[in-house]
Amino acid sequence: MSKDCELVAELRKLKKSSLEAVDSEKEFSDFKQYMHIHRTVESDLIQMIERAKSLPGKCLILVCGNVGDGKSHLISYLRHHENHYLDGFDIHNDATESFNRHKDEKQTLAEVLQEFSDDRLSEPGTCKKIVAINMGILSNFLDSEQGKNFIQLAKYVENNKILTSTDIGNASDENNIFFHVNFGDYHIYRLNDGRIDSPYISELMDKLFSDLPNSPFYSTYKYHCGLCSYSNRCPVKCNYEMLSNPKIKEGVISVITETIVKDKIILSTRDLLIFFYDICVFPEFSKKIMDKRKDTFSDYLSYTIPNMLYEHEDVSTLLQHINSYDYLCHRSEKFDDLITQFNTVDRVSEIYDAYIEDSSCKEYMLKNQDKYDGISSKRDDVFKYLCRLIRLSGKDGLGEVDEDFADFIRYVYSAARNDSRSLQSAYKMVKECVYKWNGSADTSNIISPTSNEDYMISTNISIKSDDSRGELVSNTVIEKFSPNFTLTFQRRDSSQRASISIDYDLYKMLKKLANGYRPTAQDNNHFAGFVSFVKKLVYSDKTDITIIHYSHDEIKKYQLEYDCGCYEFREV
Repeated sequence: MSKDCELVAELRKLKKSSLEAVDSEKEFSDFKQYMHIHRTVESDLIQMIERAKSLPGKCLILVCGNVGDGKSHLISYLRHHENHYLDGFDIHNDATESFNRHKDEKQTLAEVLQEFSDDRLSEPGTCKKIVAINMGILSNFLDSEQGKNFIQLAKYVENNKILTSTDIGNASDENNIFFHVNFGDYHIYRLNDGRIDSPYISELMDKLFSDLPNSPFYSTYKYHCGLCSYSNRCPVKCNYEMLSNPKIKEGVISVITETIVKDKIILSTRDLLIFFYDICVFPEFSKKIMDKRKDTFSDYLSYTIPNMLYEHEDVSTLLQHINSYDYLCHRSEKFDDLITQFNTVDRVSEIYDAYIEDSSCKEYMLKNQDKYDGISSKRDDVFKYLCRLIRLSGKDGLGEVDEDFADFIRYVYSAARNDSRSLQSAYKMVKECVYKWNGSADTSNIISPTSNEDYMISTNISIKSDDSRGELVSNTVIEKFSPNFTLTFQRRDSSQRASISIDYDLYKMLKKLANGYRPTAQDNNHFAGFVSFVKKLVYSDKTDITIIHYSHDEIKKYQLEYDCGCYEFREV
């Protein structure tokens, strides 16, 4: 018998430490070819290369992104399978190349880009170059001593907002010298008719867990797992089967994408592959461990997908974030009904039949129910497992829909399509919150905090939305977009304007505020951007201000008014 599990050995290719995780310019293995997934960024890069190739002068194409997001993989794929596109281009990958071990990355980059320095940019030439570069390295280079010779390149990077994670820039400069694609602009999820989905994660999971032709993973599962002596009690086999189940797959994709949006996580393809290994294979797995843990029911539950997602946050940063959205931590009426049902049935199988549609998800539980029926501690383990499994696959949608999240995504979608009409309710809510943030009771006066509790400053202003977006986008599927939505307001009595970029965290706070919540000092610090936004609307050279003084026996009001080019201060 093999000392290692064949399926686990195959899945280890997903780990960061695997040689298969390292992309090389010199080779593109059969495994990497199998794992390749066409993305929009690939088409956009090829289109940009074709455009640059048609131009007579020099051109620089920056392929920008974060560590592990696929820059090296895409360049390597083009080299080995679409090399005709790269004819006439020099390629430099900052992650894999260095000309001289005595030079640091900034010195090496200055040498690579010398044709595009300010001194040589206007010189005639036909140099065409593609540079794959991490955004952190690009930022450090432009801020360095060497970067002082590349002011025009720095302006291009700034104008196209390449280093700004929430903004989408253009693709070239007016002189048609600089071009770029930024992997950060291409999310691993998309907006689809007001919702989010992820064909990319779905296809990636198919590569790993479906019975596709030439799949090394499914082939190993098919020919080895069924013959293994641990087959009936192996959590790794169970996890592999669960992730091939369409309902579980859909549930896992939902968990990943919601967590990315809510916590603003930058998740690369490499991170995803490691994540799927982490939730399939528990950290200390080995056949030796399996021998020691014969018929350990609680361990089995702990190491299956529903619990691997929520009880092993120390394994990775993504699992740590996912853990904070554990279904067990968010009570609802349906959840309480499930508790009552679970505690009153004689056989837990009745609950599984009622809530779990797919037989493969409950087969092991039903087969082993004698091990937990009537044993309170094990029934507790089963209840946790059941709730989380329903969250992933329940046929009646036991998990309450997160309405705040759904609304937020609809607003992001509307902003991405320049759909001003669909943003009206968001404008109404934010306008209300502008007045409420510091405690105003009406929609005409904004309170400004003071350091003296005996005084309060009230500013009477009227604001309106200032929504001047571009033409409505007809597409209902959006792949390049800001993960936030931005609203702009203007004072009615002046040209004073202010904009606020709203992420999910701020959106949740504004919803609470609209429903009566009073922000704390900690909230003021955490949402400093919104506080600054309110101040920008309030303070103007021609603002009328009311100062209210609270003394022991009376309240006095003073008015500071602007009229005829001067201010008048009086008691009212």
